[in-house]
Amino acid sequence: MDTPCLPPDSSELPTLAQYRTPEIPQYQGNPLIEALPPIFTKQEVANRLRILPGVSEEHRHLSPEIRGHLLQTIRTLFIPLSIHLDLEQRLSRMIRMGYEARNPLDPQQCGRIRSQLESLAPDRRISSNPAGASLGFSLIGMSGVGKTTALNRLLALYPQLIDHRDYAQHPMTMRQLVWAKLECPFDGSVKGLCLNFLQYVDDRLGTMYGTNYRPHRRTVDDLLPIMARVASLHHLGILVIDEMQHLSEAKSGGASRMLNFFVQLINTIGLPVILVGTYKALPIVSGEFRQMRRACGQGDGLWPPMANDETWKYFLEALWTYQYVKQPCPLTDQFTTLFYEETQGITDLAVNLFILAQQRAISTGRERLTANVVRSVARDSFRLMAPVLTALRTRDYQALSHMEDVCVPKSYSPHLSFQTETPSSQMGAEQTALQRSSPSAPPSSVSTRASVSAIPHETPPALGSPPPPIHKIVQQQPISPLTKGPRQSSKGTQISRQARDIPSGSAIQQAVPNEDMPHLSQLIAPLHQAQENAYDSLKRQGIICPLDDDLLGSSLP
Repeated sequence: MDTPCLPPDSSELPTLAQYRTPEIPQYQGNPLIEALPPIFTKQEVANRLRILPGVSEEHRHLSPEIRGHLLQTIRTLFIPLSIHLDLEQRLSRMIRMGYEARNPLDPQQCGRIRSQLESLAPDRRISSNPAGASLGFSLIGMSGVGKTTALNRLLALYPQLIDHRDYAQHPMTMRQLVWAKLECPFDGSVKGLCLNFLQYVDDRLGTMYGTNYRPHRRTVDDLLPIMARVASLHHLGILVIDEMQHLSEAKSGGASRMLNFFVQLINTIGLPVILVGTYKALPIVSGEFRQMRRACGQGDGLWPPMANDETWKYFLEALWTYQYVKQPCPLTDQFTTLFYEETQGITDLAVNLFILAQQRAISTGRERLTANVVRSVARDSFRLMAPVLTALRTRDYQALSHMEDVCVPKSYSPHLSFQTETPSSQMGAEQTALQRSSPSAPPSSVSTRASVSAIPHETPPALGSPPPPIHKIVQQQPISPLTKGPRQSSKGTQISRQARDIPSGSAIQQAVPNEDMPHLSQLIAPLHQAQENAYDSLKRQGIICPLDDDLLGSSLP
């Protein structure tokens, strides 16, 4: 009998099992666990995840056409963040805990799985058991925040196929499929998912399940148990289903049936399942799958865009190294704010904006990133995203509520969030340590941090963002420079500009007077006695200023 060969497009060749004795007693004696890589520390994970494309000073002096190609290498950049490190630890625990209850050398476990597979049915509800209590969670977030990219990088830390030949000096022939990642069919078809899974296994193991079970006479009731048996037979370690929002297009009962089946996979054969999707999938996975997740010890919830904090700065500092313009500029606080305003913390948009802004600077001959270039590129390139970005900037929840892939339903937002195991106060320090420890940090002739004054143009307030209250504007701008030297500072113009944007009817707190300054009546009283013009005297003392162009110009359209 001929041995089936792996197809030419196989993602990777099998890895010959090399067994390691785990430090955890419950994992010992299980070849499926002992053949896995060791449990990584956070530092090891960061070093393995990090992808830093090569860049040198010479690249900046190549032709515009060559640099246009080099800019595309920025898309391969991967910067490990705290959320990635925490997700890897959850993934590591789930794979090993799933295998713990499926030891192929334990006759009792094999018998239990066999009997449960025989009774498996699509609509049968199986009560949760301790073996599967912590083996499933969902990962929900808007498109572009990096969910799929992160999972692909994390899964790649593990060999997908492991060949077992002998264990403890005893022959043992089996092939272990450590992970499988599929996309939910665009129409939410349960049958389509089952057939895609069988074809996925065929492509990697050289089997013929897809051909044998594809005939139309097979129903969903037939295919779901077959899928479970194939997963058990080849010792699947974890199943990741992406694009779960497609289930919203499923025909009547399709979503409930598929989610119930995932729960059965967890409870019968102990197969960990991760469901990934946009916010549109949240109402779907909050039903049947949510009941199972209440016992989940791995945490789950929402993956929001990055906030404008130390994590965002850390990300931009790494990105900023890859400037291919002839005159690279340092990363400033205003550039950090500008990029956040234009992308709202969505990493995919930030990378695209950084690349496209450089392309325009190179093509126009400016050879330098400026605020105007960034704004212009964002305006021209993100036109389709403009309504979404504007709604995110202004926190327009009414507009966001009509964008199912972007907005978290109000009934879910108070209860779900992706809680990292690293305290927020330690995230910045941890990320800085990870960056410094990188053995292959990209070279750069430009400091990534600089003073605000280094930015070529001033960053305006975020488009459509609500203006700050007038009392906060006044508190931020001292009164004395305005009264004693209006021409020496442009802050009067800034106050006028900000105050002009305050909508009518806004609640304005009562200003607190400066007790160190004399009351106006105290200044005017001596002038009356001296029969001196009050206006001219106050103007001469610098207490008031004329309505010249310094102030009037700011109120012009």
